Amino acid sequence: MDSERGFAELLRRHEELTQRFSRLLHDDAGQILTAIALRLTALEGVPPGELADLTSALDELLERFRAAQNFLGASVVRQRGLAAGLSLWRHTRPETRITGLCDAEWTPLEQLAIFRIIEALEPHAIHCHPFSIELKHARSLGDYEQMIAQLASLSIESAPNAHTIKIGHANTGSDR
Repeated sequence: MDSERGFAELLRRHEELTQRFSRLLHDDAGQILTAIALRLTALEGVPPGELADLTSALDELLERFRAAQNFLGASVVRQRGLAAGLSLWRHTRPETRITGLCDAEWTPLEQLAIFRIIEALEPHAIHCHPFSIELKHARSLGDYEQMIAQLASLSIESAPNAHTIKIGHANTGSDR
């Protein structure tokens, strides 16, 4: 039981640091990059080749910034739900396929836990159903994913297909 409390505290601190970093990226770096982009568009008298190089470098930097921001999808899950977090996940990982509805009435802890499990497993296909999610993943569940599921009262079971797991509510008797 002490190890569960310790892990829960570690997870809480990890989420807190992730949220701070996400806020820092968005509030500080994002605004600075946007201001630079706006100033570049207002430059006059700069040779077109130099301006194109500057603009290209800035576009690449902005794309890397957006990718880093999207990688911090857990803060999006916390703020807007699992569907929004998975949408960001899909945007940055074109090989991932997500089907079905993820708007079930999961608690915020369950949504965050599911997102962290998906993030850890790096699946290529996510099938959402009203009260369960099936993941096709590259590896088996580790202690980290199992502990997260346990803390969020989720059940994890093997699905019929090889390398597929099913995540659902641990208390299947409820009508949530």
